[in-house]
Amino acid sequence: VPDDDAYARRTYEAPQGEIETTLAQIWRELLGLERVGRHDHFFELGGHSLLAVQLLSRLSQAFGVVLPLTTLFAKPVLSDLAQSIVEVLSRAGPQ
Repeated sequence: VPDDDAYARRTYEAPQGEIETTLAQIWRELLGLERVGRHDHFFELGGHSLLAVQLLSRLSQAFGVVLPLTTLFAKPVLSDLAQSIVEVLSRAGPQ
């Protein structure tokens, strides 16, 4: 269950770009939420280690990237995690 202040602490800002939008959709499905903003924190919204592993599996399917679990723990905010995905994709070259 999301922390009580998970929504109250920050104002909602919609995901920007294709990667953030896709990532937000994955979070909504995994966490059972109606909306996820770009400044939302995976673990504050109810994420836990099992969901984290499922998230990484879905990222692999959606973007073709493999991120270590430590990346999610280091960057649990949607926009930050999306930036990590962008960095991995840019190192991989044109898709």
